[in-house]
This record gives sequence, structure tokens and C-alpha cells, in this order.
Amino acid sequence: MKRKVLKTFALALMVAGGWSQAWAGDFIDDATTIKVASTETSATSGDKKTLTFTVTGNDAAIEFSFSDGKSITPGQIFGVIEYSGTGTNTGKCRFRNFTINGTELEEGNQATPLSFTINSNTVMICPFLKNDNSTENKILKTYFKTNVDKASLSLTYAKAYVGTTGNTSCTVNRIGIYTLGEILELYPDLKTRNWQITDTYELKNGNSTITSSTTNDGSTNGEIATNSAAITTIAGCKLFCKAVDFANLPDNYRYFWFRYLQPTEATTEDLFEGMNENAVLMLSFGSYETKNEVTTLKNPYVLPKLPTMHKRLIDFDRNMYNYTFVDGENPANAIKVDVKGSQTTNYATYSRRLVAGYNSCAMPFKKLAHTDDVPEGITFYKVAEINSNGVVSFTKLSDSDLTAATAFTNGTDWTPVIIKAEKAGVYTFVGRDGIANLSGYKSKTVGGSNNQVFWVGSFVNEAPMASGKDYASYAACYGITSNGASFAKMSSDTKTTYYRAFLADNRGSNARALTLSFGDEATGISSIKADKGDNSYYNLSGQRVENPTKGLYIVNGKKVVIK
Repeated sequence: MKRKVLKTFALALMVAGGWSQAWAGDFIDDATTIKVASTETSATSGDKKTLTFTVTGNDAAIEFSFSDGKSITPGQIFGVIEYSGTGTNTGKCRFRNFTINGTELEEGNQATPLSFTINSNTVMICPFLKNDNSTENKILKTYFKTNVDKASLSLTYAKAYVGTTGNTSCTVNRIGIYTLGEILELYPDLKTRNWQITDTYELKNGNSTITSSTTNDGSTNGEIATNSAAITTIAGCKLFCKAVDFANLPDNYRYFWFRYLQPTEATTEDLFEGMNENAVLMLSFGSYETKNEVTTLKNPYVLPKLPTMHKRLIDFDRNMYNYTFVDGENPANAIKVDVKGSQTTNYATYSRRLVAGYNSCAMPFKKLAHTDDVPEGITFYKVAEINSNGVVSFTKLSDSDLTAATAFTNGTDWTPVIIKAEKAGVYTFVGRDGIANLSGYKSKTVGGSNNQVFWVGSFVNEAPMASGKDYASYAACYGITSNGASFAKMSSDTKTTYYRAFLADNRGSNARALTLSFGDEATGISSIKADKGDNSYYNLSGQRVENPTKGLYIVNGKKVVIK
């Protein structure tokens, strides 16, 4: 170690920045080799907390090497340099030359970083994903987007520049890369800022008026917004959400205005998981505009592409309020979100984790808002009729069916649906005319002998055939199995839950067994008996036989001979 350049390493923890432990993104703690102004020094990992040196030029280049690789996440894209010293030139604080997972990545000069004074130290927040389209920057941005699904990346080399006037002393307390959530934990003084992140992931300290001028709760800080142009890929949206880091944000962040998250593709992953449950998430629900008798899409439809189980959703660009229904939650607890405080147009969203296959559903609103609200890979079916032979006929719903005034309910008579999902995941459905105070069972007569077969929507979490319950005296009830593969007979302790549907048969014990029909569609469920799992005996006419004697019978869809 050359003393004229690198004087000393401090062994005590630096507490001025509001931290008392090594963070995942810190460089000084974990580097095995550090070079400052071309002079090399090495020390044992874990004993370096500050770095003091004399600058010999206009700025000092500090090189960090991590022999075993330093674990970072794709969301740690904000560089932080905290230092004290005289004659600082803040525009020269920057990051370059990362080597990640064995790939050398060159980074060009960045835009001027954000600068704060905290406890007499200068804190620079540097966007090392630079706000331009330079070839060097594209390499780094493409790398992080390509690897955004990885839990961590291995950093082995990084270079940071601290800008000061030559021949001055400088003490660096922190150099590292972090998510926004981690930065706000490291520096509590910054928690009241309104942050904006651009489409190129540049962090800005914006004086946003999202809440201060238009919401009804008087809040003027604790916001995060997208800024500039749209982020149009799922990989870009994922990187944005990882960089925000919802799980580590302080509770005072109550508004997230993500109007510029506008992917052209879709995901079934909840990118907003971990967000403060009291926060309002503002995404574009989409809207049409009609001029000169020509109707065009004014705002893109985001929620079908970026589904979420978050409990407070709103489209801030429209004059509306929204009821947020979330699967697993009692409908009575649905939250009405109206950040402007005076809207009358009723929208509603229903979010759910669907299995791949068939899912029964009782929707909490009358119709879908627009045909564009149908997520990719989703098909809706409803019960059309049940004939005298016990065949339950399902029909596929068209776009016009789904957006009809009473597609799912007129408010009293329900038409539950089956939702076929090509793949499992989270889905959000945007509807109009949400129904408040849903409770109990909402049944619809769909046919059968003396109209005694019902297609029932459930807004309670209980066993409908249990003693004393609504369907305890029925001959049978049938529900879709949890794996989405078939209908099965329900027992007295089989529970439905909120937003589900089942068939209730009150025709008597000798009625024909119910079977399913989806017309000519190859659904994969049409050939499965609705009474699968029922060990009762049926004759070849489909009638149940209580005391079978010798002969040929049908049990669980198979022929059985009693000799």
C-alpha cells in the first residue's frame, strides 16, 4: 500500500448513513482487492469500512475486485457513492466497467447523478443504466434485462469514479449498487422524496403532483411514478419493479403511478408482489375515444398484461372509481378506490391465481369493461341448458357475450362461468358495474326435470351440502376439482370458497347421471362424467340403482358386471 495515495482503512462501522450492517450491494466491505489512482492494496474481506486517500488528479478511479464473485440482483441498478472531502465535482461521480457472470460490460459516461448532503457527507445516486442509446449502454441494459429472471448475478469487477479537485483528501464511506428500496433503508432522510424512474431506469427526485393536487387525502409525498416514455417489454417491466423493490420500501409510500408500464406482451406473474397493502397502484385500465364516428383505443390495456393480486387498484387517467375484488378475500372486504374523491363511474377488478385447465368462477360484476380486457390464453364458458337426459351443455362465450350488459349477472340472477386457462398464473379481469356486499349463494336455474338443476355461484367459504346449509337436502352437487381437470361429486364436508361455482342437482336419487357437453370443442373435460368419484350404480339408461342385482351397470364411468 502506498501511503501517499491510500492512507488508512477505518475499522469501525460507519453510522452516518443510517446503517449498521453490510448490505448486499456494498463494495468496500467485500472487495478482496482495491486499487485507487493506480495504486494497489489488498485486505481481508470484512475489515474495510471507509477508504481515505489523497486525490492526485481531477478525480480518483477506484477499482474493486471480488475473487469469489459478489452476489447482486438484476434490480440493483442504482450506484451510490458516499464521501466527504473538499472541492468536490459531483458531475464526475460515476460507475464503469462491470464484469458480471464472466462478461465484461463497458459503460459510458452517465448523466449527472442526484446529489444529497446527509450528515455532512455527500451522497451521490448514479444511474449506471445511462439515459441514452449508446452502444456501450445498450450492452449493459440488454444484459440486465436478459438476466432479469435470475435470482442473483455474480460481480467480479467494478470501477467507480469519485470526482474531487486534485491534491485533496477524500474519505469514501460507501460505494455500491442497490435497489431503490435498499437506498431508502440506508438513508432514511430520503424517505419523504417523490421518486420518478424513467424508461431507461434513471432515478429522478421529482416534485410530482400526482397526489398533492388531485387526491383527497392531503398526501404530498411518498410516491413513485414512471416518467418519460413507455416501457413496452415484460423484461423491462420486471427490471423496473425489481429496481423499485416493493418489499423494502417504507410504509409512507402510498401511491404508485405506473402509467408508462405498457408492455405489448403479457405475463401471469405478479410483478407488484410485496407492495404495501395500503398503497394505491395506478395502472392503465384502457379506454376508447370516439371522434367523427370513429372509435379508437385511447389508452393501452395494461392490467390484462400485468395482472396483480394487490388490493387497491385504480386507473388514474379516467374519471372512475374501482372496486378491487381479490380471490381468497371475502367480497364484503373489497376496497373501493377513488383517489379523486368524487367519481361516479363504477369499475371493478377481480384478480385470481388460476390453475392450468378449468376454473369455476362467479364474477363480482355484470360484464367485462371491453373485449380487450380478456387476457391472453383465457376462454370463458357458461351453462346453456341441461336436457332431459342429464347432459349439461356448456357454450363458449364470445367477446360480445362477455361485454353484454348482463354477461355475468343482472344483480339478482347469476350466470357463473368456467374459465379455461392455457397456463397457470395470476390473472386480473376488468369489469363494469361491480356488485357491492356480495354474500351467500347466487343460483341460476339452467334446466333439467322440473327445473331442479342449478348452476350456483358461491360468495361464501363453506360446505353447501353440510347439515343445515342451503344444499344439504339435494341429491348431489358437483364441482371442478382443484387441479382443474374434471368435475367431481361433492360430499357434505366439501367446501366451496369465494367466487366459485358448482352444479346442484335436486331431481331425486333415480334421475339420470349428469354428464358434460362442450359441443364439438375438444376441451379435454367433455368426456369426463360429472359424477366421477361417485361409487353409485347406474343402469344403461342412466338411472341410479340403489340395490343392484345381477346385470350390467355403470360405476364411475366404467362397465361393471354383477354375476
